[in-house]
Amino acid sequence: MTQVLIFDLDGTLIDSSEYYFALDQEVYRRMGLEPPTHEEYFTHFGIPHHSLMKTLRPQIDLDEYDKISNSLVDLSSIRTFPEAKGAIEELSKKKHRLGVLSSGNKQFVEGHLRNNGILEHFEYIHGADSSPYIKPDPRVFDDIVDHFSVPRPEIIYIGDLVTDFQAANGANIPFIAVTTGHHDEKRFEAIGCSNIIASLAQLQDAITHPETKTS
Repeated sequence: MTQVLIFDLDGTLIDSSEYYFALDQEVYRRMGLEPPTHEEYFTHFGIPHHSLMKTLRPQIDLDEYDKISNSLVDLSSIRTFPEAKGAIEELSKKKHRLGVLSSGNKQFVEGHLRNNGILEHFEYIHGADSSPYIKPDPRVFDDIVDHFSVPRPEIIYIGDLVTDFQAANGANIPFIAVTTGHHDEKRFEAIGCSNIIASLAQLQDAITHPETKTS
């Protein structure tokens, strides 16, 4: 059966979080602001990036932040997780319909996918600028549901954060957690998520046997 599979980006498809942490620390220094600690940064990581910057340092000038950040960022240095590209290519060959729902702006999401040679496999891209809603608000999936025009139980969302699970659960969309990001198996189990994998190499089994824990 062909299914609709929607992926989070950071921490799920691409190994980007530590890169952006280091980048943002440098931007803060150049702006004369105290850089966030690792714990502080990742407590809030996963919300739209401008919201993250404002949460960490409410006084930040976002126009200045964008100017400095854009001058420093190198999307070509951010790669997919080792298993991700092969998993996406295999799912595409099996005629699954694929999409991405990320809290990053759409142009950056597309840039990451393009640089890693997998953009062509995705039918629909949702970025932070695609909707007024953000995870964990379940309405963040509204445009995804409208685009694919299938019942919600036929969509699966794959993500690495508990906010991903909360959004999908609230939207009545099945969810698979992958622990390649900053939330581990125990963190997911504590909020009632039972379909957990350690990498996207295990995704096909999780799709085929959704009640089987494969981590």
